[in-house]
Amino acid sequence: LALREHGALYSRVVAKAHPRALPDPTTLAAMFAQRQSGLSAMLKVADSQLSAALQSEPSGTSASSNWGLASEECKRTLNVALAYVATGNAKYLNSAILRLRNLASWNPSGKTSYTVQGMDMGARQISWTMALVYDWLHPKLDAGTRTMVLNPLRTRTAVMYNDVIGSRSRVAIYPRDSHGAMTVTIVAAMATILAGDLPDGQKWLAG
Repeated sequence: LALREHGALYSRVVAKAHPRALPDPTTLAAMFAQRQSGLSAMLKVADSQLSAALQSEPSGTSASSNWGLASEECKRTLNVALAYVATGNAKYLNSAILRLRNLASWNPSGKTSYTVQGMDMGARQISWTMALVYDWLHPKLDAGTRTMVLNPLRTRTAVMYNDVIGSRSRVAIYPRDSHGAMTVTIVAAMATILAGDLPDGQKWLAG
């Protein structure tokens, strides 16, 4: 019964068009209308970042430093993507696509990999940023960009899933493992956002 229910739920998610991580247009407009001061502040930040150079793939010897660089690029990517969602302005869309493609170009098995000691939180942030922005901008992304983003997302998400679930659930064995619990949450959220876009999505969502 549980498997049938899960299959039905997964099918419902797959049938829902992107963006899935945003409310319906009326609700979204109401949310922005209620947060004008915050929206204005966010747009100022996004405007200030439009001319910022793309962050090259972090390649230092310090995971902490690499995470810092990756985190700032993720924030810039989310800022311009949300600015586009809020305004529909093409300048934000173009910047968001460039930054999304930039994150996607980073080697998922390189210095920003989840398997690098001290980089698990940074790798999660990169993956979540890519999945969220992919979803938000999906109707505006061409097929090449979608493929470019999905390929590393599949690799990154599979590594996280195998670490915390795999053949024997790490979070079941160590329920107080905060890092593992956060990874499970992120994997489940991304599996929902990417349902039907990646072949392993149903397995990730089942956990």
